[in-house]
Amino acid sequence: MNIFNTNKNTVEGVQTVLKHLLSEVKDELEDHREAINENTNEVQSNYEHILRVENKIDKMQERIEEMTLMVAKLSGQEIKQPKKYEIKKLTIREKEIFVALYTTEKPTTYKEIARRTALNESLVMTYAVNMIGKGVPIVKRYVNNQVLLCLEKEFKQVQTKENIIELTEEVSAIVNN
Repeated sequence: MNIFNTNKNTVEGVQTVLKHLLSEVKDELEDHREAINENTNEVQSNYEHILRVENKIDKMQERIEEMTLMVAKLSGQEIKQPKKYEIKKLTIREKEIFVALYTTEKPTTYKEIARRTALNESLVMTYAVNMIGKGVPIVKRYVNNQVLLCLEKEFKQVQTKENIIELTEEVSAIVNN
């Protein structure tokens, strides 16, 4: 009988210890949940604040542009309005061709673009034609019976500021590797 009572006491003791340990784990998890909720609220608050600041910056930029135009008009200067580019969404491959053109300082050939993008030359030609059809201002020049391609300089500047093409790091990494 003593053995039975000892085993019963041991089981009850283990159960008590387990209940206590599980209670502690539950309390710690509750503390973590509360901390996560507080952090989430703080992140949301910061995000909303950033949106308000960005909105104010956009409004200030619009006002500065209006004031610049007004000053130019009053002083009799003519200010060139930046072009508005309407670019249709590019495919991943077209974006790769775009990055190859965008990151090249001098006009380049289809062959060089093909080498940089690991595509064949005829595909590069096809993608370039498609991109022109989608509104990407690619300038073609013929030198010594060879086609040289580059992006319009003004467009490169606008792309740098506004990311019209919606490039991602993944696409850039493919071309730059």
